[in-house]
Amino acid sequence: ERRADMHQAFLKLGCALILFNHLQKFC
Repeated sequence: ERRADMHQAFLKLGCALILFNHLQKFC
């Protein structure tokens, strides 16, 4: 279960980084 939580955390972090990069490109 703990590994699943870590996996979800990494996925969320990855999505956040991708969104952040897209926002920087628009600015």
